[in-house]
This record gives sequence, C-alpha cells and structure tokens, in this order.
Amino acid sequence: MNKPILILTALEVERLAIEHYLKNIELILHPITGTDYTSGTYRCNDRILDVIVARTDQTNVNAAIETERAIAHFEPEYVFFAGVAGGLKDVEVGDIIIGRDVYGFERGKTEDNVFKPRPQFGASSYALERLASQYAKSTAWNQRVENLLNSDFAPVIRTFTGTIASGEKVNASIDSDLHKFLKQNASHALGIEMEGLGFLEVCRMRPLIKTLLLRSIS
Repeated sequence: MNKPILILTALEVERLAIEHYLKNIELILHPITGTDYTSGTYRCNDRILDVIVARTDQTNVNAAIETERAIAHFEPEYVFFAGVAGGLKDVEVGDIIIGRDVYGFERGKTEDNVFKPRPQFGASSYALERLASQYAKSTAWNQRVENLLNSDFAPVIRTFTGTIASGEKVNASIDSDLHKFLKQNASHALGIEMEGLGFLEVCRMRPLIKTLLLRSIS
C-alpha cells in the first residue's frame, strides 16, 4: 500500500476547502485520542493519491502536537501545512507563499525594558520547495490560476517563495507594535502566521519525510 499524503490545516474552514477536492471521503478516528481525520483520494493525471487531512487548531504548540500525532499514526511520505496568513511584505490578498523557511519571533530576553529577540528557525524540504517554485511557473499552474480568476476569486494571484514569520500573535494592524517589531527584526518575511514553526520543528526530526509550508494571504 502506498503511503498517504498528509495535509494539515489550522482551521476547520481550511480543512473543508481541501476536502472539496477529494473523493471517497471517510472519517478516521485516532485509536487512542479520538482525533478526527479525513481520508480521501485525489486524482493526479493517471494516478490516484491517498490523502489524509487533519486540523491542528491555532498556535505553534498545537500544530506541533497534532503534527507529531498524525505522522506517527499514518507514516506519510509527504506532509504539507496549508492555510491562510497575514501579509507583511510585497504580497496582496490571494497571493500564495511557498514557505522556504520560517522565522520564529516570540523567543527572546527582556533586559532593561528592551526585548532582545532570540529567534528560532525552521525550513521546508529543499527538494519539495524547489519543485513547488518550478510548478508555480508552469503552464499547468497558469491554467489553474486562469480558471480561478474567471470565477472572480481574486483579480490577480501571484506566487512567492520566501520566509514566513511564525508566532503566537495575530497581526491585525500595520500600526501595531508587533508589525513594527517584525519590520525591524524580520524585514525579509513575506507573511505572518501561528503554526509553521511548530509544524517544521516536528518535521525536522524526520529528514526522510518531505515537508512543505504553504500559505495564501487573507
């Protein structure tokens, strides 16, 4: 039996969006914790892929716990984390970020009322990130984008490869202290989210599993 592809999301609405593209959907419950997973199939050209979709809920801690649990149970060959993110640099609503790496901005030390960051880092699998970046320039992808634009999804959909900032806070304003902090300490980050660091930290311990972080700007 082929190993399944595992796709993780933070929110239920994100999981439902992925399930929309699957066939033969079934509910699977973890035998110990009762965690719910969605099993389905996806046709890719002449191949039928087995897919497992799981919801981690928000925060890096929850993402790490649920990623660990799902990988141990299903033993996938490929693991993706997909969902939305806030924009920080160069991106607009509807754009897609292929997360080459993440910048964990929460860790640090406060000294004399000054926060001195001690950032953490994580990275997607090199081969998978490069493959995704190449696919983003392909005719097949451009056709998919054209179909989405025809359905009024967004006026333009662009794809970027780069860094995503990951922490425990939602950045809801360009005037916030958090936004100013990220502009000062992570000026290269394209987007911000709350799960990527925990996801990639778990995957780092399993170099044989190919992993990729994908975000769309909301």
